[in-house]
Amino acid sequence: SEKLNLAIAARNIQMYKCVNFPYQWKLENILIEDVTAVDTVITKKDNRYWLFTNMTENKGASLYDELFLFSSDTLNSNKWVPHPKNPIASDVSNARMAGKCFNYKNNLYRPSQNCSNHYGYGLKINQVLNLNESMYLERISESITPIWDNKVKSIHSLAVCNGLTVVDAEFKRKK
Repeated sequence: SEKLNLAIAARNIQMYKCVNFPYQWKLENILIEDVTAVDTVITKKDNRYWLFTNMTENKGASLYDELFLFSSDTLNSNKWVPHPKNPIASDVSNARMAGKCFNYKNNLYRPSQNCSNHYGYGLKINQVLNLNESMYLERISESITPIWDNKVKSIHSLAVCNGLTVVDAEFKRKK
């Protein structure tokens, strides 16, 4: 919570380089300045870098509600171009990022948090149907809520890599 508050207070999106994994990181570049943003994810598609981030345009607004998209020819850039369709998602049930984008069967997917019940309640898997400099279109492919076990309160993020899929969960338990 304190680290998140410091990141938000910085009012920029920073890129770090690992110097000595996992202990030492060095600030490499400030990608976007003067923003309140969280859960930034960068993916490469069609020789272009795409930066997804949850932002607020108005002070005091929720960071759960709106997803913004930027693009650049290079990763280590401070000239990220806002997408003309921004915000590309305005829905508390699927705007907030829940991990990095992934490819499956030649399709790009964007995992998102369903915060409609509470922060990180469930997950949605959004298939990206059209992504270019003038258009963004996605559809919800799957919706996952923590209904399989009464002890599971939330499922907050998803990661896919080399055939392995990992989700995190918050459990209710007595102290």
